[in-house]
Amino acid sequence: MKTPLDSAAIVTGGAGAIGTAIAMRLAKSRCFIHLVDKDSLKLDKAVKLLQAEDLGVEGHLCDITKEKDVISLATKINSNQYPLRILVNNAGVSPKLQGGKIPFKELDLEEWNAVIETNLTGAFLCCKHFLTQLISVGDGRIINITSVMAKLGSAGRPESPFGPFSPSGAHYSASKAALSNLTFSIAREFAPDGITCNAVAPGAVFAGLGQSLDQGSTTQQIPIGRLATTHDIAAAVAFLASEDASYITGEILDVNGGWVMD
Repeated sequence: MKTPLDSAAIVTGGAGAIGTAIAMRLAKSRCFIHLVDKDSLKLDKAVKLLQAEDLGVEGHLCDITKEKDVISLATKINSNQYPLRILVNNAGVSPKLQGGKIPFKELDLEEWNAVIETNLTGAFLCCKHFLTQLISVGDGRIINITSVMAKLGSAGRPESPFGPFSPSGAHYSASKAALSNLTFSIAREFAPDGITCNAVAPGAVFAGLGQSLDQGSTTQQIPIGRLATTHDIAAAVAFLASEDASYITGEILDVNGGWVMD
């Protein structure tokens, strides 16, 4: 017999490797999953992966940087039979990550805006327009996916001594640092409404944006000695979404194998 579902979760950037892993983990915790992405082909593939596991899922084609699209999505999800309890702001871009180091002087405004709009503005819009639904359940969870680069910044010069993480660029690091601070603000303001807002900050992940990293030189900096898997990130999200984390809010949970400790 199929386990009855309790509530719903939204995962943005749901068609990517990390997003799909998060969705799969939450779905197995009795959540109906709303997978959100702007890539229709990848979204269809991700939905089919969950359906193959007999998990409740619906795919939504949506550009989260466009407020009218997010408002429309919020209206549609509000009509779903499962109350929305979890929002995972996972969508993220760093368009030039594969191109080597990105000196600050070479960043143009178009590139800057593209990263900020998805990584920060998109999360802001989703938080804003789904908050009413999250508040209505009494114990809503918002989980933002930031990055170790939010703490370190990015050194884009070719002679930089900071290793293989520097290609993310100042725009990526800035967007993730701002998302961390947005996490704190939402946590403080909406705690009286039963909302917890936390973040997971991955280090190097062998999936999505992290596939371009040189594993040899990267793992030398990580005490555990390997890159993260998508399972590692999904497990951290699932914990923050669970009842076991009901007294945790405004926290950035580092998942980086000990590469950065504080």
